[in-house]
Amino acid sequence: MAKRTKTSTKTTTATAATSLPTVQATVAGIDIGSSQHWVCGPARGEDGKPAIRSFGTTTVDLGALADWLVAQGTKSAAMESTSVYWSCGLLRGSFRPSEAISRLRALQRQMGNLVAERSRCVQWMQKSLDQMNVQVHRAVTDLTGKTGMAIVRAIIAGERDPARLAVHRDGRCRKSVDEIAKYLTGHWREDHLLNLASALRIYDVLEDQIATYDARLMQELQALHPPERQDQPVPRHPNAGKEKAIKARGDQTGRLALWRFSGCDLTRIDGISAGTAQIVLTEIGPTLRHSRRRTTSFPGFGSVHARPSPAASHSKAPERPGRQPHRGSASHGSHLPAAQQDRTWRGVPADRPPQGWRSRRLRHRP
Repeated sequence: MAKRTKTSTKTTTATAATSLPTVQATVAGIDIGSSQHWVCGPARGEDGKPAIRSFGTTTVDLGALADWLVAQGTKSAAMESTSVYWSCGLLRGSFRPSEAISRLRALQRQMGNLVAERSRCVQWMQKSLDQMNVQVHRAVTDLTGKTGMAIVRAIIAGERDPARLAVHRDGRCRKSVDEIAKYLTGHWREDHLLNLASALRIYDVLEDQIATYDARLMQELQALHPPERQDQPVPRHPNAGKEKAIKARGDQTGRLALWRFSGCDLTRIDGISAGTAQIVLTEIGPTLRHSRRRTTSFPGFGSVHARPSPAASHSKAPERPGRQPHRGSASHGSHLPAAQQDRTWRGVPADRPPQGWRSRRLRHRP
């Protein structure tokens, strides 16, 4: 007898596709490409489908894209950058400075590139000198200083006598002419001399370009000085030694321009030079906004986390459970370093008892 095959009578019900809810009705989506952009406009046709078009990436094509978005009634646009999230209204607006600050930022970033290339040229010159055992770096502290560059230029001009090279010593040098001369005897190979001359020529070109960019930046900054600070002097620095060092490096003019631009002297912060202050202010502008969870990245400086002062937030710091406050100070924990007094800014819950060194040691024991 043949075995019967049971036929399944189970039916499959098709599930109708559901669309995402509309978050913003006047927003277009743009999928960015290297040769073309695919754009979905907010307007819909009679069939209920959205209008989708592709545009090229030339300036003419981008103008046509903008005109088409305006005709579609677009108020804002989300550009593809993190997969599907742009279509769900989950992206926050990225920081975009004003047009004036964007110009400053472009100039400052390019000048930073030139400064980095100049540093490479100094390394090339140092390598060429080392390979000839001409120890200029021992004769002077800074190869790019007045004495160091005078010696290098004299070598390129054909001078080989150590005593005559040492005569280029600046009067502020601590070493005497005889002490400098003993480091300037070497074997003068033509290939290394050619490399030295080439590096020096590139260095001079970069120096000229850096000076051009620096002057343009100062011009742009001066145009943005508010009327109430245009003729005001920068307030005296609380650290007289740091202010003297800033003037010695020739950065006082830049410090003054930055203070008139922003109304804030960032060089008062320990470790912040006039050059660093210029990078920060040309990146984000004169208005420094504080946010507990905001992280700002600066080229060459990594991430800077804005957070409140530990000392300021310690005024109402919670007590540790099961322990009496310290009687010898105004508030519990004030005898500890600031970083230990307040743990909330490091992401540690305020009501969690601090872990001792012994528990940490046991936790990390293999």
